[in-house]
Amino acid sequence: MPSGGRSSQALRSVLRSMLRIFGIFLITQLCHSEAQQCDPGEYEINGECCPMCSAGSRVVKHCRLSRSTTCMPCVDDTYTEQPNHLTKCMRCKVCDAGARLMVKEKCTYRKNTVCGCAPGDFCRHGAGGDCEMCSASTICLPGFKVKILGKAM
Repeated sequence: MPSGGRSSQALRSVLRSMLRIFGIFLITQLCHSEAQQCDPGEYEINGECCPMCSAGSRVVKHCRLSRSTTCMPCVDDTYTEQPNHLTKCMRCKVCDAGARLMVKEKCTYRKNTVCGCAPGDFCRHGAGGDCEMCSASTICLPGFKVKILGKAM
């Protein structure tokens, strides 16, 4: 019976060791996952939570322990519409004259260009107030009426 007592002690010792290892694993995972959860308005880079740049600007240098994020305004037909951690601003949309488009709202450092149709044209393809393709409106002959109204957008 003494050998059975030793094997149960060895088994308990192995189980305790496994529980300790599992506990250490859980603690390191919990700490690791908490370090990567940043507050709204922050982004994670290299294990740090950095403040985002505001709409209309971009990141020049990511934050470090000794300094905050360095941001720069968007320039030269570029923009960002929301707080971000982009290192480059987005290029403004160009309204394609070949698709009969014209600038409805000019691009700013905080908002992309909005395209629309010239007077007398209607929007064939569009979404959210922005048109992607226009067509000339049909002129009805005398005695006929408009069947479907086009949208200027």
